[in-house]
Amino acid sequence: MVSNYRTKAGEIDIIVQNNETLAFVEVRYRRENSRRTGAETVTHKKSRKIAQTAEHFLATHKQCRDMPCRFDVISMGHSINLIKRAFILDG
Repeated sequence: MVSNYRTKAGEIDIIVQNNETLAFVEVRYRRENSRRTGAETVTHKKSRKIAQTAEHFLATHKQCRDMPCRFDVISMGHSINLIKRAFILDG
């Protein structure tokens, strides 16, 4: 497991291997009285930054290049939810 992986492109909160899949995880917290959940704050721009950072990770960690990857979100507020495959990238 890797936490707080940073590049010039951005940061990934957690990178973890789950069976044969590499999961890039964004952790988002919102107060209980917030109108939006943590997951709802992951915008298209944020997901692109995460993807660019994931590409950098894969380029520098050759042993992970051929692994299937997914993007998850841990949304924290009045409850904690793990959303697997929270977003996918088009193109």
